[in-house]
Amino acid sequence: MHTSDSIWQACVGLGFGGYQLFKGLGLWREKREIQNRPTSKIRSVAMGDAELFGTVKPLQTVKAPFSGKDCVYCAWRVERRVKNDWRTAESGELHNFFIIDDGTGQMLVDSAGAEFYGPETFCTTSADRNFSPSLMLNSSPLSRGFSRVFDGADLYRFREWTLLPEHFVFIEGCVSKVRRVVNGKEGEENIIRRREDGYFIVSGFSEETLLARYGWQVPVKIFGGSAILLACLAYILNAGRLF
Repeated sequence: MHTSDSIWQACVGLGFGGYQLFKGLGLWREKREIQNRPTSKIRSVAMGDAELFGTVKPLQTVKAPFSGKDCVYCAWRVERRVKNDWRTAESGELHNFFIIDDGTGQMLVDSAGAEFYGPETFCTTSADRNFSPSLMLNSSPLSRGFSRVFDGADLYRFREWTLLPEHFVFIEGCVSKVRRVVNGKEGEENIIRRREDGYFIVSGFSEETLLARYGWQVPVKIFGGSAILLACLAYILNAGRLF
């Protein structure tokens, strides 16, 4: 018996399966990029696509919204408890320019638009409307966004993924030239940033750890997403023949 609700659920499943398949293919592409490109030394890196590994040296830090930690990059998320699941209510990122140092030299990093991978560095839950993580309920623009979803009646989870000063960082992006004023003098220096096609990875994981994560995420998303997509599509087509 095919009901309108079950067909609608199948349509939602179709979209979810397609998204997982698309995400899996994107991760497979990233994995191939990392595997096929050797890590360069900053001292001798060429212009264009490059892979770097070194230590974070801050130019100016940003405050993580919940923990208040000084960092150079922070991805944050507020999740709302719905039945037995956590659903994203609000999310965003904070970032600033920083320096990567690999011992052979230093390079400016523009982390805007990066796909960030790193360990979760903060997580807490609260149902108290007066609960005030460092910045979320007190500052703009975060407070404006959060006030739309926090009604104080439900359980919320606050999560952060930060890149801290002096932490190691793995980067894949595009090296180019930029003009910058340092100590009152303007000069030209190298910078690594997002490629024109949008590809850019900044990771608090090492290359080995990142590849290990891809190793199980890629097949799960590609094959799992394909299975969900095909099952929901078959259900929808079968339901259409019965009407």
